[in-house]
Formats: sequence, structure tokens, C-alpha cells
Amino acid sequence: MILLLQLVGTLGIQEKTAHMLVMFGGDGAGMILATLLMASFYFGKETNLYKGSLRWGFVAIGAAAFVDMFSVWWATRTDKGRIPFGEQESARLSDATKLVDDYGWTIDQLVNRNVTVGVLCLVALVAVYAWGAWQAWQAARNACTRV
Repeated sequence: MILLLQLVGTLGIQEKTAHMLVMFGGDGAGMILATLLMASFYFGKETNLYKGSLRWGFVAIGAAAFVDMFSVWWATRTDKGRIPFGEQESARLSDATKLVDDYGWTIDQLVNRNVTVGVLCLVALVAVYAWGAWQAWQAARNACTRV
């Protein structure tokens, strides 16, 4: 799968498109990685991640990171003035500015695409939670039937 993704990324898309995806990947990939950190809470009970307290740290870090990124884009649905346009540290243009100015995204596309990624991440997290709850219910049911 990763090899196929590498092949498409190397031969299947133009350089400008790759740069655009990297720009979008700032907050987009950040929300995905934050969701993966939160979802790691549901790793199996036999793993070191479950036995130690690291999973609680991952949940806290993932939740804080997700809220930090997603809240900005959620608020921009009704207040376009909250879009992070302008310059960042070291006088570099923000990703949002580059996507609109250099790659021709409209403001609505910018907002909708970031909100869509965030909402899909939340849907995936709810699915992981439901799966974890179902697994716990199955384990409790099996334990009760053995007694």
C-alpha cells in the first residue's frame, strides 16, 4: 500500500500538486495524526501501550492538538476573518495564504476541505470508540456466561 502511494506520489502527480498537498497537509494531516493518537487508546490490553500510562498521554496530546486545529476551521464557517491568512514566524506566508494565492483555492474551498477532514476524523474516532465499547461489552458478556 505504501509502495503504491509512493509510486503515485512520484510518477502520478505534478510537482505543483505535490506542493499543494503538502500545504494542505499542515492542518489536514495534523488532524489525522491527532485522531490516530486518540484512537491509540483502544489498542489491545496485552500491549505495552495499554499496560503503561502512555496511552493517557497520547489521548491528551491528540485531543489538544485536534481541538487546536479543528476549532479554527470550525469557527471560520461563520467568521471568515478567523482564517489564518498572513505571515507566520520568519516571515513565511501561512499555508492558507499559499493555498488561496498560489494554488487558486477559493476561501469556501479552503474552509470546506479543512472542516471535512476534521469531521471525517471525528466520525472515524466515534467508530473506533463504538468498536472499543462493543469489544468491552463482548468481553463482559463472555465473562458473565462463564460464571
